[in-house]
Amino acid sequence: MQVKQKSRSTVTLRALFIGVILIPLNAYWVIQLEMVWGGTYPSTITLLMPAVFSVSALISVNFLLALLWPQSAFNQGELLTVYVMLTVGLALNGCDVLQTLVHLLGTGFWYATAENEWADLFHSYLPKWLTVEAKSILIGFFRGDSNFYQPEIIKPWILPLTIWLGFISVLLFVMICINVIMRRQWIEKEKLAYPVIQLPLAITEGGGVTGFFSNRILWTGFAIAAMINIINGFSYLYPQIPSLPVKHHNIGQYFTERPWNAIGWMPVSFYPFAIGLGFLIPLDLCFSCWFFYLFWKVERVMGVITGWQSIPGFPFPGQQMSGVWIGLFGFAMWTSRYHLKNVFIRIFLKKEDVDGLSVPMKYRTAILGIIAGLGIITFFSAKAGMSA
Repeated sequence: MQVKQKSRSTVTLRALFIGVILIPLNAYWVIQLEMVWGGTYPSTITLLMPAVFSVSALISVNFLLALLWPQSAFNQGELLTVYVMLTVGLALNGCDVLQTLVHLLGTGFWYATAENEWADLFHSYLPKWLTVEAKSILIGFFRGDSNFYQPEIIKPWILPLTIWLGFISVLLFVMICINVIMRRQWIEKEKLAYPVIQLPLAITEGGGVTGFFSNRILWTGFAIAAMINIINGFSYLYPQIPSLPVKHHNIGQYFTERPWNAIGWMPVSFYPFAIGLGFLIPLDLCFSCWFFYLFWKVERVMGVITGWQSIPGFPFPGQQMSGVWIGLFGFAMWTSRYHLKNVFIRIFLKKEDVDGLSVPMKYRTAILGIIAGLGIITFFSAKAGMSA
């Protein structure tokens, strides 16, 4: 059985409506997992679990629609629209993004005491239009057991949240414009692979009612992973039940003599979900993650042998990662030089953008968007107190 597909890329009003309804529900779910209960951080994994679960639930509903009202069933484009909306919403709502930003709006004032002298040190540098400073307003946020939905509580949050929302929207728009310019180079010329999108494409094909979910190997793997999680979950609640040893085990504890003890904490684990995600990572990237982790440990050992470990921060992993990002940027610009040259030729000579191909935005519009967006970001930063 397969849903009749009007268009694989159809974006409909009902898909947008469902996405808008599911975003706050998924955001609440992530907040509960990451900030209330703790211990589980689904937004730190590229394949966002709540988004996949929500689309899978829609697919279950689609089975019934395909049986009872075939013309009303969702097509692949609609399901993917919901998935993309949830992914973007959860990424922004997740760990180290809005969770951190909202918390920081009042942190500098709430934790200020006479002993730490924060008020004298930096309160004058915190713009009132970007922060919430009244401790009487912040007490419910930091201590809980309070209802946020009160006019006197909501009012001080409106201005900073609105301004930060505008800033983030501009930032995302600039990123979209950059992707519009680089899209053809990455997808059509370099033919970069994006394995992580294979699962959403596979489960939504044919409206989600094709043979994907009838694959026996799929359900065998799911059953094994589910069994491990269920047994370990019961073992956590009832310690008398033995657990399966899949959690990380620190093998660094076995290296007790110098210089080998310099490797420090070195966990080995057997998480089924991590193994599954490994298959959705490009092989060269997966190898690099493994190799350079071990290389970092070798550097620590060599530091003890040579005496360099006495240098503060050695072996400088943060700086090495920054160097990688700079190197990747330089390599990307070099390999894209002919494409970027053609983009600017098309812009200034007013030629057709991409040989008549359908594009979400013209190159000229994207360049103007980047210039305008960076101008707004620069103005915002200057008003917030940053130097040139």
